[in-house]
Amino acid sequence: MKGFREKLAVNNMTLKCAALLFAIFLWLYVDVQQNPINESLWEIPIDYINLPENLAVVSDVHTINVTVKGRNEALARLKSADFQATIDLTGISLGSNRLPVKIKAPRNVIVAATSPARVSVTIDELSEKIVPAKANIIGSVLSGYTYYPPTLDDNTVKISGSKTLLDSIVQAEVDVDVSKASSNLVLNLPVKLLTNDGIMVDDDSLVVEPKTIEVFLPVEQEKPSKWVNVKPRYVGSPKRGYEVADISAVPGNVKISGDLAALDQVNDLLTEAIAIDGLDKDLLTKASLRLPEGITVTGGNEVEVRIVIIAQKESKEIEVPISIRHLAEGYGAKMSSDRVKMTVQGVEETLTDDRIRQIKIYADLDGLPAGSHTVELSLENNSGLEIQEVLPPNITVEITDETPSISAPVTDGEEENDINVE
Repeated sequence: MKGFREKLAVNNMTLKCAALLFAIFLWLYVDVQQNPINESLWEIPIDYINLPENLAVVSDVHTINVTVKGRNEALARLKSADFQATIDLTGISLGSNRLPVKIKAPRNVIVAATSPARVSVTIDELSEKIVPAKANIIGSVLSGYTYYPPTLDDNTVKISGSKTLLDSIVQAEVDVDVSKASSNLVLNLPVKLLTNDGIMVDDDSLVVEPKTIEVFLPVEQEKPSKWVNVKPRYVGSPKRGYEVADISAVPGNVKISGDLAALDQVNDLLTEAIAIDGLDKDLLTKASLRLPEGITVTGGNEVEVRIVIIAQKESKEIEVPISIRHLAEGYGAKMSSDRVKMTVQGVEETLTDDRIRQIKIYADLDGLPAGSHTVELSLENNSGLEIQEVLPPNITVEITDETPSISAPVTDGEEENDINVE
């Protein structure tokens, strides 16, 4: 009887262990079926840590893709803030670097993959820059309405970040969309950074202050209008020996609005006078328009004015001897005049004897037979001076088949002229 009981107890223990194992297996099976292991993909922003205060980071990669494995229940509770992607910049040096990304994830999931695992970054000097801000108008107001120049709460923007990036930025801009507007606009708009070529610089490493700018744009119903010319003005005199060659405005004409009586009194608009005292080179500047009372200008009352300054030229009368070229061998020639009077023009310092000697006047007798010929004089000018007048423009040449005495040297154009300068 005792042996039977012992045997029964052993059998019960075996059954109990078997039942426990079956229960565990069943629990695992049900758990796997109801809460299986899966993967999920997360895009995590990269944080740079331990960056020295005087340095800045530049990189084209701002986020990293992280693949994690875990139970569905755990994956369902995940959020982006549960992850951290960091790059440690301890001991970093200037220039290009390729650095590993460290991922921190919740304990109930496993990081299966990261892409990219390493990120290329450029370490640059930290710098600051202030650039002007302006409004860029987009679209058109409602028909029958017009807008006037916008007012910005901030006319400059302060940027800090990589010196290389900052060197390329010259302008801050806000886009003001006036499409279908029929009343004044007050907008708080994000700031864009632009290069000299108008290319937008969008880099998360840059700190921009302010990030947005409030813009006020007046929009009113259109008044009677017309187009008038802009007449730029200047006061003063250029440097001695220089003169104003041209003055022009861009735009050269503008659209003005106002009451009909006021419009009838305006045929053109003058700019404020631009001082040119002592100038010896061209000037490009902005000038405000002088607006009569009751008159407004579409697009703003400022124009760009270009003043062209040139060195003054002087005229000088000289005499140049006439030479003969290409006279046939065995022939003689006699000219009706052996000199011409000439008026030359140039800047004062260029009207020198050396320059004038580079002017040659000659009668080309190539192929002419014996007899009397009216020959148009030829000019060879290597002086850089302007020749305004040559008198006489032609001469009479008597060509004989004997060799008489001639009043001018026969040359092949190589002899230096003897010039009398009045």
